[in-house]
Amino acid sequence: MLHIRPVSDLRNKFPEIETAVKDGQPVFLTKNGYGVMVVMSLEKYAELTDDIERKLDEADLAAADSDVRYTHEEVFSRLNDLPFVLSTNAKPPKKPRAEMFGCLRGEYKIADDFDAPLDDFKEYME
Repeated sequence: MLHIRPVSDLRNKFPEIETAVKDGQPVFLTKNGYGVMVVMSLEKYAELTDDIERKLDEADLAAADSDVRYTHEEVFSRLNDLPFVLSTNAKPPKKPRAEMFGCLRGEYKIADDFDAPLDDFKEYME
């Protein structure tokens, strides 16, 4: 089961979050309806990152044994050619702008006869 909680629950309902995390479940925290962070146990975090850390250590050893170096453009151009890698040009979603009165003035036009009776209902209005 997915645990999604408002970030204020960290302060107000910490024991419930702690129980979920101890059970091995990550807890997704939101602020104003948008995800902001994930709380998980150190064991789960280690499961997610140990393999990556090991591969980075291997890459460091390989780099120490070789004089070949690649620019970031070369690396990313190779990644973009692979079919299973998402585009590296993805942009983060835009934050919703604060609403203020009059911000859409001139964007929409309401017809002059907007509130005039519809022909379909004339018989009911007599």
